[in-house]
Amino acid sequence: GRTEIVQCLIEAGANVNVLRTDKTSLGFGDSCTALEAALEHDYKDIFDILLNAGTGCNSQIPGLRAALGATSTNWRYSFKPTHMDIVHKLLNAGADVNRAFSSEGIPLHKAVNIRRLELVQMLLDAGADVNGRAPDGNTALRNAVRTGDIDIIQVLLNAGADIKAFAPIDRGRTALQDAAERGNTIVVRFLLERGADCNAPAADSKGVTALQAAAIGGHLPIALMLLKAGANINAPAAKISGRGALEAAAEHGRLDIVALLLENDIDTDGLGNRCECAAKLAERNGHVFIASMLRGGKN
Repeated sequence: GRTEIVQCLIEAGANVNVLRTDKTSLGFGDSCTALEAALEHDYKDIFDILLNAGTGCNSQIPGLRAALGATSTNWRYSFKPTHMDIVHKLLNAGADVNRAFSSEGIPLHKAVNIRRLELVQMLLDAGADVNGRAPDGNTALRNAVRTGDIDIIQVLLNAGADIKAFAPIDRGRTALQDAAERGNTIVVRFLLERGADCNAPAADSKGVTALQAAAIGGHLPIALMLLKAGANINAPAAKISGRGALEAAAEHGRLDIVALLLENDIDTDGLGNRCECAAKLAERNGHVFIASMLRGGKN
């Protein structure tokens, strides 16, 4: 960033709010203001000059647009004290706390991803939508589950995060489904204690219920926890590329979970057919003993 040139242009009357729309090798692939460009490229000196443009003789007030979203694109690389200073200045100037920059996620999600509790709380206090969805359909809560940060999960829930938020249609997961898939026993237990739905349906395409996720991953303690919470062993699989819990456990060779599911499956209607379907999947992957056990039913 060339601060002297920027200062001279402003003093000469350059419009600080004009949008750059051309796609060049400089990296500005989407329309943005000079302020957003400075923030995206982490030029704090130029940011300060542009933000203060309204106090000079030309009295231009820079449009903030997605300024907070623009600065958040740098947080994933390293979060520095200057970034917190920028956030304070933008919030004091009235920046939109929920507006994403380009196709990047919204600021709250970025703060969650880098596990900065103070920043998360600051954005929530400034009006960040705790249930807002990023372009990929994910929520801040699901992002927090991915990091496994219980403190941030608790802050989000206390701020009104929907613990039962539905999963996006394609490959989507609820917070609990994601935690079960990752095998994070602590997060699963915490979410169940806070009222997560252990029987939330699988997303239509390549989705899983929490129990199906635990069965696929071989996470026995989580499977036990979910069954104790009332998880439906025979919940429908995803419409596209889905597996029931028993099928999933058998296909992936999870002997202990297959045994657990058989022991706890009180729905005898259609059990033989379910076992045979699961046995075929187990056999296909070389899990001969599991296939034999399934064909023996509960015995």
